[in-house]
Amino acid sequence: MIINNVRLVLEEEVISGSLEVADGVIRNFAETQSQLPGAHDGGGGWLLAGAD
Repeated sequence: MIINNVRLVLEEEVISGSLEVADGVIRNFAETQSQLPGAHDGGGGWLLAGAD
């Protein structure tokens, strides 16, 4: 799943962009928006990743 327009909270910074999630795990993050037709809009929401 691709989610555009999110703010990913990292340990020392916040990055705006898009992310790819597979099997409940963030696989990739980009500071650009995906152009894939199936990408979801995160609405500018904050994303805080959990730990295993």
